[in-house]
Amino acid sequence: MILFFTSLLSLLIIILISRSNIVEDRNIMIGYRSRQSLKSPKHWAAAQKYSNNLAKKIFSLLIILGIFFSVYELIKGMNLYSVTVQTILIILGCIWLIISTEKYLKSVK
Repeated sequence: MILFFTSLLSLLIIILISRSNIVEDRNIMIGYRSRQSLKSPKHWAAAQKYSNNLAKKIFSLLIILGIFFSVYELIKGMNLYSVTVQTILIILGCIWLIISTEKYLKSVK
């Protein structure tokens, strides 16, 4: 259930942030921040758009996987193996987001 609720909360936060204009200008609180994304306003805008769209896809996929894990846990009960796998999936999703966004930013000119 950890995967489902964590992914759902993350997706809701991403949707709320994407609907506001908070990340249009560089700021110290919200947005995808890295050396690449801070290179120029063009890089910043590209990073926000790309990472936002990719994060929505990743966390939607994790929600679906989280539903399967939730059903499994309701049937078998929560155990350390299930929690560990779900935590690893969340971490891998975040790593995928960072690596993909950085790779994309290298192609932005």
